[in-house]
Amino acid sequence: MKAHFGAAAALLLLARPAAGAEPVTPTPVSACETAEYRGLDFWIGRWRVETPKGEFAGNSHVEAALGGCVLLEHWTGLYLDTGRVQKGLGVHRYDAATQRWRQAWVDETPATADSIGRQEGDKLVYEWPARGGGAGTRMTLSPLRDGRVEQRGERWDSTAGTWQTTFHLFYRREP
Repeated sequence: MKAHFGAAAALLLLARPAAGAEPVTPTPVSACETAEYRGLDFWIGRWRVETPKGEFAGNSHVEAALGGCVLLEHWTGLYLDTGRVQKGLGVHRYDAATQRWRQAWVDETPATADSIGRQEGDKLVYEWPARGGGAGTRMTLSPLRDGRVEQRGERWDSTAGTWQTTFHLFYRREP
């Protein structure tokens, strides 16, 4: 049977000091501390998520991980149209090479969603192009003055030539 080691395990093996050598203390990586990586820090926390009418939509826990290079979103909520429970995980990171944000979303369904985002002032806008190109859907996360976060999903309606709201949620920080 062939053993498989991930890249991290291989690096650990390579970093071992030779017999009798002094152990080396690694220097902490601080590359993800620049302002570009802080674009979603307003979203870090534990949240009760509600509709604009104040109806419960879910709970979210967003945390910084991997030295601040990644934000992990743990979501448990309701499909607003069916009331069925949904659990999901979002991985958000700033990509310095492209100067864009990237999100990978997975849930208990076979579907996944990968999107590319951009900072627009204090907002972050993720987009998913339509099949065949052109505008498709987008999601905007906006910090509000009262400490809440607004999340709006939209779909491009090519017939009307406008963005149509598909979901609208408010994240209220839990005590």
